[in-house]
Amino acid sequence: MIKRLFAVVGAAALVGMLGLFVVGTVFAQGPTPTPAAPQAPWGRAWGGVCRGAGVISDAVAKLLGMTQDQIYAERAAGKTLSDIAKEKGITDQQLIDAMLA
Repeated sequence: MIKRLFAVVGAAALVGMLGLFVVGTVFAQGPTPTPAAPQAPWGRAWGGVCRGAGVISDAVAKLLGMTQDQIYAERAAGKTLSDIAKEKGITDQQLIDAMLA
């Protein structure tokens, strides 16, 4: 009877120690880092410009004879840069050249 009691207590102790070893190892690990969002190879600014949400360059603003804030207001009203340029008598090619300058 005593042998059986020692066997049960010993088995319980062994299971408890193994459990602490496993749980301790799990809690010792650091948090898994959150991966960064994928980014286009040409960067955020150029991707934003392609989607119409990027920075308006000083050269484009000067060509259109407007401030950047005025251009943003026109864009917010639903006009494209091409629409704004055509209203000012500027061709699409002139606008493209200013964007690439």
